[in-house]
Amino acid sequence: MGRKNHAIVAAFPVEESDDLMLISDQGQTIRVPVSGISVQGRAAQGVTVFRVDGNERVVSVERIEEVAENGD
Repeated sequence: MGRKNHAIVAAFPVEESDDLMLISDQGQTIRVPVSGISVQGRAAQGVTVFRVDGNERVVSVERIEEVAENGD
């Protein structure tokens, strides 16, 4: 469990050039560049990436890899 008893929705390795897509149970969607998320030390309690209202919850997180402009 995370800070204030919030469950961790996802954890996976990412690259600095990736984006994350987060979706709430109310259909709210946000796309965030990984480079905009601060790195925390082991003792930290985490970072809020997507703040939702009341009983709304983040239900899905996906990694969106950077696509090379030449198609590779």
